[in-house]
Amino acid sequence: MFKKIAIVKIIGGFGNQLFQYSFANKLKQTGIRVFVDTSEYKKNKETNITKRNLEIDPYFFNLKKVGKFLKFFVDISTSLRLNRRLNINNRQNVIFNLQNDENLDLNVKSYINKYEGYFQNIDLLRENIEFIKKSIIRYQKSDALNNFKKNKGSTALHIRRTDYIDMDEALSLEFYENALNFCRKNIENFNYSIFTDDKEFSENELFKDAKEVFVSYQEKNNTLNDFINMTTYENFIVGNSTFSLIASQIGKIDSSIILVAKPWFRNQKSPDLNHDSWITLKNI
Repeated sequence: MFKKIAIVKIIGGFGNQLFQYSFANKLKQTGIRVFVDTSEYKKNKETNITKRNLEIDPYFFNLKKVGKFLKFFVDISTSLRLNRRLNINNRQNVIFNLQNDENLDLNVKSYINKYEGYFQNIDLLRENIEFIKKSIIRYQKSDALNNFKKNKGSTALHIRRTDYIDMDEALSLEFYENALNFCRKNIENFNYSIFTDDKEFSENELFKDAKEVFVSYQEKNNTLNDFINMTTYENFIVGNSTFSLIASQIGKIDSSIILVAKPWFRNQKSPDLNHDSWITLKNI
């Protein structure tokens, strides 16, 4: 009897990639033979559509890339609408839910299942934090994620704007003002550093007392270095980015305060990324 196959497409920025690797790992644990499709990044490189990079190769997550023949077979079958006849299920924009998830049903009849989505679910993330952490350590050949001392009151403030501006989902100055006011009142020895893709926005008078400003230019390694640096802080103003959300989950300790925007998005469906232990501030 042939083993069922799942192909998970890797797309988007580093935060999204980590969710997709986590989803692939979850599938793998169910006994399915899992491959990942990273062709989107080769396409981006050739066409210069986006500056997104594949930050860490699937090898470091103990996952295999889909072979050219299998990918071609699935893609051509999908385009010719032969999926049903060949027992292939192409699942796009799937929503992950650990409690009631038909996407992980081992009783599905399809021999090959192709998944494309973001799988942004807090339970999936928390279940795979150690998996993510160990994979990054393996990639770096360093135990840097475990060997650091947090400075009391240190806070990482993340500002994501570039693509969010066009989506009308960038957080307002008022959100960050409320976040900073909350931290000043509730965190002893409060000090903060900014991680951002918008240097000009970070120069606003509101942030004049920031200790440091780290500007990401979407260059390979620069993004990962910022991510690892962010995990070294005690507290986190996440805003509405999976990049800083995952960094906060890796870096948090018992005393950590984590602030997130609620709702995550104002103008489109928000992902399932809330937890009772976090402080939520209104996304204005």
